[in-house]
Order: sequence, then structure tokens, then C-alpha cells
Amino acid sequence: MRTPRANLSFLRCASVCAGAAFVLPACTSTYEVSVENATRGPIHAVLYQEQFMSDNVPFASAMIDPGESRTLGPAKIVWTDPVKLEVSEPGSMGTNVTRYRVTDNMRRLRVEGGQSTAWGVLTVTRADTAYALNPTLTEEELARHEKERAKEGGR
Repeated sequence: MRTPRANLSFLRCASVCAGAAFVLPACTSTYEVSVENATRGPIHAVLYQEQFMSDNVPFASAMIDPGESRTLGPAKIVWTDPVKLEVSEPGSMGTNVTRYRVTDNMRRLRVEGGQSTAWGVLTVTRADTAYALNPTLTEEELARHEKERAKEGGR
């Protein structure tokens, strides 16, 4: 027979587990990124979550022709592991691959370089309007600016 103290410990453990079951699924962020191809050739873009002990989990991918943009996402991703954008040129056989860490408030990324540069390296930069004007903005300031811009666009 359990003692009252053992019953109390069991109830505490059960309540913590039940609480975790409700809280953990809510710990997700939505990622949706527009990728602009500013290179001279097509690129392959993959939005994925980097896994520490297993294979990476791809959420969206697209072939993007020069001068075009494609939106990858929306994808609801658990916040525990980093999300990255992998960009490569078809036919490079994995030799010209660039990875860029993505946060949930990034909306637009621009891919430049590739075969049009002397080194042939692809570079990824943020193309968010506010960030392009002032790259020293914090994430909170950038989010506030984006909200203000959305309000102005809704008028």
C-alpha cells in the first residue's frame, strides 16, 4: 500500500507530465521565407530544420530561375533546433552549397553570386526593407517596423 507521501509524489509527477503534453506542442514558430534569385543561373533552395543527432528535416524546396522569387513555407517548426536555408546551383554536385540560418521573423532573402562572381560562391542576404536600410536593427525593432508597415499597407 502506498503512503500518503508516495501518492503525493505520484500526483505531482502526473500533473507535470500532463502539463508538458499541453505546452510542448505550442512551442512552435511559423517560418515563411520569400527567396529571390539574383544570380545568372537557376538555384535550388531548401528550407530545413537542422537536427543534432539525426538527419535534417526538409520542409519546403524549390527551383528558382534567375530574376524570380519563390516562397518557401509556411511551415510550423518546433523551436528546439535551428532552421536553415540551403542554396545550391544545379550541377555543382554539392561543391557550391551555402547554408544560412533563418529566424521566424525573416520574410525575404536574396541570393547573389554563383557563377557570376570570380569565386563562384553563393551569398544569402536579408532583403527585408527595414533591415536593408539599417542592418543594426534588433529583432524586436525589425518586428515593430514590419507591423507598422503592415498597418500602413492596410489603409
